[in-house]
Amino acid sequence: MFSLFYIYQSEMETTIQSILFFIGVLLLFSCAPSQNSIYKSDYPMSLEIVRSSNTSLSLRIPEGWLSVEENLKHSIDLWLFSEDYTMSITVNPIHIDSLTALEVKRNGGNDLTAVLNYSKAFRKAFLGFNYKEVEEDEYFTINSIACAAYQYFDENEFSVRVVLFRYGNFYYEVVAGFEKPDKGVGSKAESLFKIQNSVLSSLK
Repeated sequence: MFSLFYIYQSEMETTIQSILFFIGVLLLFSCAPSQNSIYKSDYPMSLEIVRSSNTSLSLRIPEGWLSVEENLKHSIDLWLFSEDYTMSITVNPIHIDSLTALEVKRNGGNDLTAVLNYSKAFRKAFLGFNYKEVEEDEYFTINSIACAAYQYFDENEFSVRVVLFRYGNFYYEVVAGFEKPDKGVGSKAESLFKIQNSVLSSLK
């Protein structure tokens, strides 16, 4: 009788351990950030390649888009426009401050959250109380590059998406937005951000 009880107890313990392990796995995957972006990255790209004037970064230009020379007033590293000049994508290295650099260093040298918050601070300072975030912060991997992204409304109430990533010794931000007022902007935002991701997928 005692042996039967012992066997039953052992089986119960094994079952409970299995259930706890299963629950732990579910919690781990539910809490882990998604590795996929909420936007696709399969927009057709041209064979034309543009290169950064400051680093070794290069990328392909989307079909129906063009690259313009660096604008001295805006100090833009890479600047892409749709052919109708209604949409733009800019690529710029970020020069983080000493406090952000220290936070990045404490987290192993690749803390995108600290860089994302640093980038947000500039937008919030510029727009003030008009700053409104559109989506929750997004973390994903594209082209084997870890990225963080956030969205906000600009002064024209158009959605802007900023993607941040590390390339070599630099952090970059890729900003996609609209240049001209257009009643159809809202429906075009998803297409623009798909193009933005496609640009990211072409990085070399």
